[in-house]
Amino acid sequence: MNDIIEVFPYIFLLMALFFFLIGGSVIFKNRAIVFSARWFYGFMVFSFLPSIIMSMGRFFDDRPTDILIMDLVSTVMYIVILFVFWKQMKGAIIIGVTDDSLRKSIHFTLKELNEDFEEALSKVILKHRDNELNVSIQSWMGSGQVKMKKSDNQFMKDYISLSNRYFMTSVTSVNRFTAYFYIIMGGLMVASSIGMFSLSN
Repeated sequence: MNDIIEVFPYIFLLMALFFFLIGGSVIFKNRAIVFSARWFYGFMVFSFLPSIIMSMGRFFDDRPTDILIMDLVSTVMYIVILFVFWKQMKGAIIIGVTDDSLRKSIHFTLKELNEDFEEALSKVILKHRDNELNVSIQSWMGSGQVKMKKSDNQFMKDYISLSNRYFMTSVTSVNRFTAYFYIIMGGLMVASSIGMFSLSN
């Protein structure tokens, strides 16, 4: 169990790196970035995993029944949360986006893919595919998500690639709120990991 606890500072450093990469990409490249939501889900699994392992590991300790029940509840809770996020974390995540730039990037990408589409409230209907893109955006935060109603992995790969090309080659407004938030979170995680290293020495 102590070996797992000693790993926490390194996990925090890797989590900080994740936040620095995303936030820094938006700030220094001065454009929105698009990536698979599964990467974000993988980050969540990575961050939850030590807690799950610790809770499960305590099952084999000689501990009071009520403590063991609490550990069991915690483990189930973590697994349920990860399952819910697995269902939600699909499609593409966009950081640094605005309402206007997201709309234009969707139009550009779908035209490049030769899609016949029709816009509706919070979705884009893909007529030839009998499918639709569900679009959500938190404009004040500068983040959004685009995912398909019916899963199509190859389409989403093409969508992410072309959407990134749009933001690289077009002049668009950038909302850096989430990017700055990620940089701050990364800094706090680095500080936490340093504190953990100090306590362990």
